[in-house]
Amino acid sequence: MKPVRVSIDVPQARENVYDFLDVLANHELFTDHMLRGWRCEGPARGVGAKAKMSAVSGGRTEALDMEVIDAEPPARTVERSVGASGRVATGTYTLAGLPGGGTRITFESARLRVPRTVVLLGFTSLLTDISSEAVAAVLPLYLVYAAGFSPLALGLIDGLYRGAAAITALASGFWADRRKRHKEVATFGYGLSAVTKLGLVAAAGATAPIAVFVMLDRIGKGIRTAPRDALISLSASPKTLGTAFGVHRAMDTTGAMLGPLMAFGILALAPLAFTSVFLVSFCVAIAGLGVIALLVPSRVQRTDAKPPLSLRQISPLLLQPRFRALVLVASLLGLATISDAFLYLALQRHLDLAPAVFPLLFVGVSLAFMVLAVPVGRLADYSNSGTLFAFTMVAISVMVLRRADPSRKRPFRVPGVWIIAPLAIIGCLVLYSSLPLTAILVLPIWGSLGLVVYFLYSRKHSHVGRGLIEGASKDVPHGPGV
Repeated sequence: MKPVRVSIDVPQARENVYDFLDVLANHELFTDHMLRGWRCEGPARGVGAKAKMSAVSGGRTEALDMEVIDAEPPARTVERSVGASGRVATGTYTLAGLPGGGTRITFESARLRVPRTVVLLGFTSLLTDISSEAVAAVLPLYLVYAAGFSPLALGLIDGLYRGAAAITALASGFWADRRKRHKEVATFGYGLSAVTKLGLVAAAGATAPIAVFVMLDRIGKGIRTAPRDALISLSASPKTLGTAFGVHRAMDTTGAMLGPLMAFGILALAPLAFTSVFLVSFCVAIAGLGVIALLVPSRVQRTDAKPPLSLRQISPLLLQPRFRALVLVASLLGLATISDAFLYLALQRHLDLAPAVFPLLFVGVSLAFMVLAVPVGRLADYSNSGTLFAFTMVAISVMVLRRADPSRKRPFRVPGVWIIAPLAIIGCLVLYSSLPLTAILVLPIWGSLGLVVYFLYSRKHSHVGRGLIEGASKDVPHGPGV
């Protein structure tokens, strides 16, 4: 889409023109030659006003979502349109008063383009994710079947694999911001992760060296993540920031899918050739390292970038009760999270999958995440309140049952129920209070409607209402004398 810039002079005052353009539905009156079937949503005017329509151009029709993203009354309004193909463009109306009265309306439209640095960083992440996910897809199988690790040792390795990145991410991001060495810190992280692939080959199945190299690989990920994201934010303008991160995330997810496929191909050609997977992953990681080291510019600085925050400025965040509660709940949920590696190994044993097929489990999960992320995310916005209510009721019921019937035979007993259940209730209430207002209102509104429907239906159709005995012979009357 080529940039468009048109101007027109009208006799009306600037305030009146702005008041007209501020209502998004009015735009249909002068765009019906190419934008048709307008369906407005949300507020009628101002930032946040939305509309769906069809764009007709060159004999082609494409669904379009439009939203007002910025406004400066009475001088300017900016709208963003996103096509079904993923193309993003902005349209800006600028209003200027004329000396003799009237208003000059200038409209500028341009497609948002992703900066070259963002694309290069995307390729770096794509190649690095191919390398890392290929190793991650075969590592559980390699540790258990080739190296003879116990489930406890596998859990230790997996814990190091996931926890080491979180430990170093904050420190590396803070240091890169203070020193303005984002590329150098990110490059070091990518290089460290690449070298560890050779370390896995040299470890030859020994527990301690494998644990060290796995931890170093994740430390490399923690070191590179924050500086890389800073490079993306510094390379893109505020208007293209969301698009820039979206493009990078798409390339990153693509690499996460291609990595297990690469591992599957290698193991299909050479069964149990785990060393070959590690060597090929090392070569791919070196290619990703070359992209950021040789092609990404060393100094990226946006003119409107704010100065980095100091530790003194960051520390008050930890004093906010809502933030501390959120961190506590997230930490408890993290402690209770079971690694996917154990689930995949259980599936492999139960279904007797061939080793070459094992990496495809990772591909399936990544594909499902990519396909369902948006629709499930929208559904979750409205269903989270019901889920949190259900968890709260379960926690309360477990405590009540434990008190009312302590001798009841239970196939499974919740350990430390008087600690875990109250924490679960508190966590659910904290999460519920942090939901959007629409999601919060879903629970009482739909809950009330559900109760009304339930009681109206049950009056004539339930066994209790009809006087029937549950579990006895079918439709046996249950009156006073029976």
